[in-house]
Amino acid sequence: MKINIVVTTYNHEKYITQCLESILSQKGDFQMEVIIGDDASTDNTRQIAEQYQAQYPGVVFLLPPEENLGITKNLKRCLDACTGEYIAICEGDDYWTDVYKLQKQKDFLDEHADYSMCFCAFVILFEETGVLELHPDPLYLKQDFLTTEDLIERNSIGNFSCCMYRRQAVARIPRQMYELFFADWLFNMACGQFGRIGFIRDWMSVYRKHAHGAWAGRSVIENNKKVIDLIDQYNEFFEYKYDAQFMKTKAALERHVAHLQAISDSGKAMSWEHSLTDRVAEQDRILQNIYAGRAWRLIQFLRRIRSWFLPSAGR
Repeated sequence: MKINIVVTTYNHEKYITQCLESILSQKGDFQMEVIIGDDASTDNTRQIAEQYQAQYPGVVFLLPPEENLGITKNLKRCLDACTGEYIAICEGDDYWTDVYKLQKQKDFLDEHADYSMCFCAFVILFEETGVLELHPDPLYLKQDFLTTEDLIERNSIGNFSCCMYRRQAVARIPRQMYELFFADWLFNMACGQFGRIGFIRDWMSVYRKHAHGAWAGRSVIENNKKVIDLIDQYNEFFEYKYDAQFMKTKAALERHVAHLQAISDSGKAMSWEHSLTDRVAEQDRILQNIYAGRAWRLIQFLRRIRSWFLPSAGR
């Protein structure tokens, strides 16, 4: 059994070592093949990747250099290079925290042959402050699977690096999708056409947010406006099969943006990276409403050891 790990990267010299080390530390009964797609980085990302390719021959493969392709086409060329039964993605500025992540996801897909993919819970690391937050969406999921319709209503996955895909499902995605701008949301909706999307409730991945990230570097209003603009393209891609769901989501986002804009116009808005303490406190209140008794005390304990997810000194 071979698992391909796709690493898409661009100007990640500060992060790529931690990403690759977390991949190469994975344990399990599978053969691992790492496909690195460096999208014409202008820093030392490619040189670092070349060192890993030399150190791990037959395991780490750095794709040949090309002109800057952009997020979508760089991902496509990485996927085209995959030959394993399963494909996991770890973006070059993210990393994994559980050495059995791949094994757990492989076991899940082995046991659920009708599922197209699966994902795990993850932690958000705010690079500039070192603050860690649990990605809240998984806490609301009452069932251990999602469908395309569920994802249209709410992107409860929210990150590529927590996902593993059945390669046969990825191969069935129409090539014209790669002509669109997309991230995990559209890709996972497309995979959901070919089977359920499984959810593993273990926290096994870290999504790093920093000022140079494709999405994290922009404000909430800007990101929501971008999604609103993309929804019509995505709706057309699915040939309006989910028109009602897309229009409902678009209307909700438009109301949300209008609300945020009104706050901003009144001078009360804060940027994405501001008021982290307030947002962590709000997350605590949410968790207290969801969990009670011993479960809530466990969450408090996990918060005390959240430093485990942070890079060690000098790494």
